[in-house]
Amino acid sequence: LNENSMTTIDSGVFSNLNRLRWLDLGMNSISSLSVGSFDGLESLAVLFLYGNYLTRLEADTFENLTSLAVLDLWRNDVRSIDEGTFDGLDLTELNLERN
Repeated sequence: LNENSMTTIDSGVFSNLNRLRWLDLGMNSISSLSVGSFDGLESLAVLFLYGNYLTRLEADTFENLTSLAVLDLWRNDVRSIDEGTFDGLDLTELNLERN
């Protein structure tokens, strides 16, 4: 789903994709993520959010991503990360370069 001019990720939009392992939302125009944006993605191991317009990462945004190993937030405009944003994750790679 990269380079699709997406601006939002509605809560529950991925709720029926519980076997999805890799999701590329890079190079869109996403400016914010809400709690519930990634509900249903319990098997997701890789999430690319590079090249968007994210400015803040809120606590619990990634709370249900229990299998997530790679989170790529390269080239956004992240200025604020709430305490607890990455709690419960077992990441092996977190890319916050060029924020």
